[in-house]
Amino acid sequence: MPDEPDRDMNGTATKVALAELKVWTKERMEGRDLLIKAQFDALNLQITSGLEAQEKAVKAAFQASEKAIEKAEAAQREYNVRSNEFRGQLADQANTLMPRPETMGLLKAINDRIDGQAKAVDEKTEAVTRVFVNRLESLDKDIAGLRSSRDTGTGVAKGLSTGWAVLAGMIGVALAIFAALRH
Repeated sequence: MPDEPDRDMNGTATKVALAELKVWTKERMEGRDLLIKAQFDALNLQITSGLEAQEKAVKAAFQASEKAIEKAEAAQREYNVRSNEFRGQLADQANTLMPRPETMGLLKAINDRIDGQAKAVDEKTEAVTRVFVNRLESLDKDIAGLRSSRDTGTGVAKGLSTGWAVLAGMIGVALAIFAALRH
């Protein structure tokens, strides 16, 4: 601050001092304004460059995020395709495979039918065997009668014709058994 002059009665020195004080204050304020403006400009520049850098960083992050999203979506599409193929295979398999209860029922029906057929074959075999045994017994009696007749001297021709008849009868019985077993 400038030196203060002595005050006179008219206030002239005071007016001069006030004028100088005004000039000095104005100069100081203008200097402060320039300093504040420079600081404000520097700060504004920092903020602007910081915002630009931040915008670039956000833009780069956004682009990276977009790329990551695109890759994730592509991977998800591929997974969905594979998953749908797998589901289709499972559906095809489920449509072509027979359920366990149905299979068990079918196997039981087949086993029951086989058991029924086996029983019927056993019954037919027993019946044919009885017929065959009866026929053999009859043939044994006939053969015994032929022996007896031969022994009594009825002749070779009669014995031979009877033997052929017995043989034909045995062949007939064998054919009957064979035919019965086939049915």
